[in-house]
Amino acid sequence: MIEQLVISWSLVMLRTASFVAIAPPWGVRSVPATIKIGLAAALTLVWGPMQVAGAMPILSTALHSNDSWMAIGWLAGREVLVGVGLGWMLSLVLAALKIAGAYLAQEMGLTLAALASPTDQQSSTIVGQILETIGLLLFLAVGAHHSVLRIFHLTLDASPIGADLQLPHTGWLVSLLSRVEILGLELAMPVAVGLILVTVLLAVLMRWAPQFNLLSFGTPVRLLAGLGLAALLLPDVINRMLIELQRWSLI
Repeated sequence: MIEQLVISWSLVMLRTASFVAIAPPWGVRSVPATIKIGLAAALTLVWGPMQVAGAMPILSTALHSNDSWMAIGWLAGREVLVGVGLGWMLSLVLAALKIAGAYLAQEMGLTLAALASPTDQQSSTIVGQILETIGLLLFLAVGAHHSVLRIFHLTLDASPIGADLQLPHTGWLVSLLSRVEILGLELAMPVAVGLILVTVLLAVLMRWAPQFNLLSFGTPVRLLAGLGLAALLLPDVINRMLIELQRWSLI
């Protein structure tokens, strides 16, 4: 009985901890590990009592099987995969901003000025870092982190600890990934179109006045134009992100 209780609580902790380690806003590298561990432990105490009772019969069957520890290991690995997978899918809502930032940085000539991303510590452009930070602040401002916990609670109801998994259809996952890519391009498109027009005007100017060098003269002009357009269109980007958060049922 005690062994079953320990294992069942451990399974709840594994799913919760793996989810907290990936899901926004706690999954960012800037959040200290002690905060993540404390939050995972607190959430385990909240959801554990509701899950332990249902997991006891399944654990009893697994412990009395011939390959008991292999069965327990499979259950533990499955809970980690569920937590990581759910957290990763929720983190995609902020990935569109990184895609938009990378595209804009390329158009503005800032590709070489790469910094560590504030969300995953991977290489990120300056524009992408600004957009990711704004997106993370917006995520917290609208209370989307509460909806993240609500979604995790719903997954515990749909797929309790140790029970059969209710996996999403593969077509839905493909649609989600393609939607993130499209959203990133849509967020960057207004500024990108403006930069294309600036490039065309510079090309015409170079045609009329060949003494101007396109690289030395055009690069700072495109940079200033890109920064100006980004600042001008930032409210539209924020409104679009609010719409996407509503579509993801996060607000």
